[in-house]
Amino acid sequence: MRSAFFPILFTALLLLSTACSQSSHEQNDRRTSEAKRKVDAEAQRLRQDARHLGHDIHQALTGTGPQTGGPTQGAEAKLRQGGEDLRVAGDKAAVKLGHAATIAEVKAKLATATGLSSVTSIEVSIDPTGHVVTLHGRVASEAQKRRAAQVAGEVSGVTRVINQLWIQP
Repeated sequence: MRSAFFPILFTALLLLSTACSQSSHEQNDRRTSEAKRKVDAEAQRLRQDARHLGHDIHQALTGTGPQTGGPTQGAEAKLRQGGEDLRVAGDKAAVKLGHAATIAEVKAKLATATGLSSVTSIEVSIDPTGHVVTLHGRVASEAQKRRAAQVAGEVSGVTRVINQLWIQP
């Protein structure tokens, strides 16, 4: 009787540990899906904000927006200068929003990529052109380092990835 007890106990412990790891995996999958959904929603909102801002700027510069009546010549010059200032500020804001959307998309892809969903220490930055992404942080293996660069390079608009990740097993 004693000899049959230990194999049964071992089998029960093995099944219990497998069930716990599946539960943890399912919980990680849910968290990853939720994070991706939030990042996608934020990226979409940023894109919409950039489009609306661009439309408003175009209206202000072309005079197709709401009109005011009877300005004097000095007021017209101030209005033109204000329109130019608004255009410049809008261009800068659109660039920042575009960069934020690209960073959000890279982070979402990294969070959901096979082999990278458990990596939380990757930081993403983008150059002023918006086409070169730099990855910083730690990963557990050379394979994760290569996979992170590959995933970041698949994002629309990214032409180059500078991989400054370092391996810490």
